[in-house]
Amino acid sequence: MVTQSSGRYGQQPPSQPQPAPPAISATSNSKANGQSRLVVVSNRLPVTLTRSDEGKWEVKLSSGGLVSALSGLKKEMSFTWAGWPGVDFSPAERTEIRQLLGDNSCVPVFLDGETAELHYNGFSN
Repeated sequence: MVTQSSGRYGQQPPSQPQPAPPAISATSNSKANGQSRLVVVSNRLPVTLTRSDEGKWEVKLSSGGLVSALSGLKKEMSFTWAGWPGVDFSPAERTEIRQLLGDNSCVPVFLDGETAELHYNGFSN
């Protein structure tokens, strides 16, 4: 018998269904030109999103250890990164953010702030 826990980690997921992120294809054009392909799934994306003074979202490469370690391989293979963008975006912003990150070879996994906190500081640590 499965019971519902009322503790911190037994919380139900958000009641509204979230749209699925675009699929990461196992095949790509990189195979056609002989280039290898790497799909990285990590807690955070290798970029930082900030809002400019004009209100537009901007993407900058992060300086994390994994990003630095793999940056040299960028010339040898194509990358696709999947992970949390670091911000709890409203549903209205997600289409724009998905496109912006897609232009930077990133696939966002959108999490609300509470879920991100419970995953990173609870489950992962």
